[in-house]
Amino acid sequence: MMTRPRSIIDREMKQEAPLIQASRLAGGRIPSLDGLRAIAIAGVIFTHAMAKTNYSRYWIPYITGVAGTLGVQIFFGISGFLITILLFRERMRTGSISIRGFYLRRILRIIPAYVGYLAAIAGLAMAGLLNIRWQEWAYVLTYTTNWAYKDVQWVLGHTWTLSLEEQFYLFWPSLFLWISGRQLRRLLVGYLVAAPLFRLAAKIAFPDYFLLRYTSAPACMDSMAVGCLLAMAVFHGIHAKGWLERLRKAPNLTFLASAIVLCSSLVAGLIAPPYMLLIGRTIDALAIGSLIWAAVNLQHGMLFRMLNSKPFAAVGILSYSLYLWQQLFLFPNCTWLVCRPPWSILLAMVAAIASYFIIEMPFLRLKDRLGSRRHGST
Repeated sequence: MMTRPRSIIDREMKQEAPLIQASRLAGGRIPSLDGLRAIAIAGVIFTHAMAKTNYSRYWIPYITGVAGTLGVQIFFGISGFLITILLFRERMRTGSISIRGFYLRRILRIIPAYVGYLAAIAGLAMAGLLNIRWQEWAYVLTYTTNWAYKDVQWVLGHTWTLSLEEQFYLFWPSLFLWISGRQLRRLLVGYLVAAPLFRLAAKIAFPDYFLLRYTSAPACMDSMAVGCLLAMAVFHGIHAKGWLERLRKAPNLTFLASAIVLCSSLVAGLIAPPYMLLIGRTIDALAIGSLIWAAVNLQHGMLFRMLNSKPFAAVGILSYSLYLWQQLFLFPNCTWLVCRPPWSILLAMVAAIASYFIIEMPFLRLKDRLGSRRHGST
């Protein structure tokens, strides 16, 4: 276990949590976030399902593509928010952060389902139904697909988002442990300022290497950064306290306003494509952060009932497995019945349910037993 000087921890904990109890973030599962995950995975599936149709207007591919992109960005935002919340919870309960424990819990949460999906792909490759090159296996096994997206075929292409998350997990806990809250906030804000400039520079210097400005870590972690900043604002809410408190008191309005901003950004990107390259993704990230904060604070009303309904919650819980398996069944060039909506979506759901209960659940129970010793679960 790695620890920081107790004086630093005590000083920072005196500043923590003016909004924690009000927003129910001190422990336990956070309501409504599974529903938000359901919306995110629906956007991804919608985009991939529409890729199998014939477009009649030039703007339809753009709109459907943005739906999937926003879904992925929502996943990123939730990930940054929850991981930072978990780190705060652990430090508040124990006075330290166990880097080893963090990675063990992440491995138990992520790797089993991932290995299960890759094993299925390997089986299809051995049966001669897929041709996966060794370079592709190297990328997916080392979580570096986001740097080589063009060299990876469809059934493994979605692992670029998982690669980006793993790269985030690689450095964020250590930064959280060793850098003060003020320095971390400055670092995150600095990233949000620098990311659009990086995307512009990448476009100018390497116009043919689109991965550098669309899937690389320096270019597309805006939503993760905002999620981390939101969690830090909750626990170190000195300057953001008034702003967060106002948003907390009107979560339905905040949710709808954030959705309007995201839709407006979609239209702006259609009218002026450079908008998304420069500031569009950062603005979307800020709107997604507000969306997450609103979802966390919903306690009643239509939105609360929808996000916490059994169908939304079930899809949200299955979202990781569903994200893995939808890629196989929504293969764009596949003409088999199993690849055609709605059968492809139904089969992806069946595969996700099987993955969750057969592969994930035993490891999740082990993760929960380990996590209960140090902090509440998500």
